[in-house]
Parts: sequence; structure tokens; C-alpha cells
Amino acid sequence: MATQVVSQKEQDVLKMLRSIPLGPVIDEMNKMGYHWMLMEGVRSRTPGRRLAGRAVTLRYLPPRPDVHQEVRYGTKDSPEYRAYELCGPGTVLVIDAYGRIDERGIVGGDVKFHRLKRRGCEGLVTDGSVRDINEMRPYGFAIFTQQTSLAAGPTIPFAYGVNEVVQCGGVLVRPGDYIVGEDDGVVVIPASIIEKVVEEASEHDRLEKLLKAMMDQGDFSPGQYYPLSEDNRRRLKEAAAKKGMKA
Repeated sequence: MATQVVSQKEQDVLKMLRSIPLGPVIDEMNKMGYHWMLMEGVRSRTPGRRLAGRAVTLRYLPPRPDVHQEVRYGTKDSPEYRAYELCGPGTVLVIDAYGRIDERGIVGGDVKFHRLKRRGCEGLVTDGSVRDINEMRPYGFAIFTQQTSLAAGPTIPFAYGVNEVVQCGGVLVRPGDYIVGEDDGVVVIPASIIEKVVEEASEHDRLEKLLKAMMDQGDFSPGQYYPLSEDNRRRLKEAAAKKGMKA
């Protein structure tokens, strides 16, 4: 079983990330200059299950015999098994499979990823394929992949780098970055800006909810206050205050 302890502060951040829709998160990150943080082609295999955690990374490589021989496979020291042992509560395993989505681009399945379940991992994200998805869904964590497959081994990608800077779905991921997912996709939030993103995205989400509440009470186009530019935010708050609504 997992032994990692997640601090109360970290738990609070992850709780907030699970509650904020990803739309406001992406919008606010765009304002900060982070324009390419949504993974391309990576989709939920556990619909309705939110994901939030910090990245543990695992990098797979294309086949090459001499490099493959450098790695100790078939033991607990294999790269993938070392990565699994770094996972636990509050973490997400992010696997860089260099976007390989054919039938043999598999990075694991039920038996291997059962260890992540036992470790209490929050979820699995990869731009490759997994197998045994029906067996994995009851694990209780979120699963996001580009593909699923039934192909038997040998698979083509092989595990190599553990907890290093990788890409996944075309987005750069550093160990410790925040990984947030919902049915629409997966977003990477750099750890260096997490507090500002949570603060700004929370306010963005609150104002969107306020706008919808006002629209329920009146008959006007959302374009009157949307998108939420600074000027539109000011006017929205003023209009809400005149209606006696908390702005």
C-alpha cells in the first residue's frame, strides 16, 4: 500500500482543481502566456471521473536493440516499475509514448497498472495505448489515453526514462506539474504558477456562474458581458449589485 503523505495545503489545492471546470483554467493560463497546455488527442476512458494530481513521468522510446539492452527488464528495477513506486495519493502517472496510437503502441494493461491502484495513485495519462480497459475502469482512478488496444506483446514502445521532463499529447510535462482532467481532456499546469491559476480560474468560474444566474432572471444575450474582459467583469459586477446579487 502507498505510504506517501499529502500535506493539507496540497489536498486543498487538489480539491479546488477538481471543482473548477477546465474552461476557466485554460482561459486564465492563456492570459499568462501558457497557450499550449491542453493535451492533443488524449481522452477520458473513465467518463465522469475528474482527475487532479502532480505528475510522475515515464518516458517510452521507439524500438532500437542496443538501447533496449541497456535497460533492465523483467525485474523490479525496470523503468516502469520504478515509476510506479514513485506514485501514490496526490500523484498522476504521465506516460510519454511519443504519440504512438497503432495497435502495438501499448504502455501497459491490467496487471501492471494494478500496482497503481494499490499505490493509491490518482490516475493515469498517456498519449499511447493501454489494454484491458474494462478491467481497469473499476480501479477507482481516472484513465486518459489516446487509444485502447487488445494487441498481445511484444509491444513496440519500451520504457526508458523515469521522472524526467517529457511530452505527452504535445505538451511539455515536468515532474511535479499539476495534471487536471475531465471528459473534455487533460491540461497541464506548471507548479510554478499553480496558486495564481487556482485563484484566477476560481474567480473566472464564479463570474460565469453569476452571469448565468443573471441570464436566468433576465432576457439578454451573454454577449452583453461575455467574454469576461476586465471591462465586462466590472460591468457584470455592477449590474449584479443593482439586482441585489452577490458580486
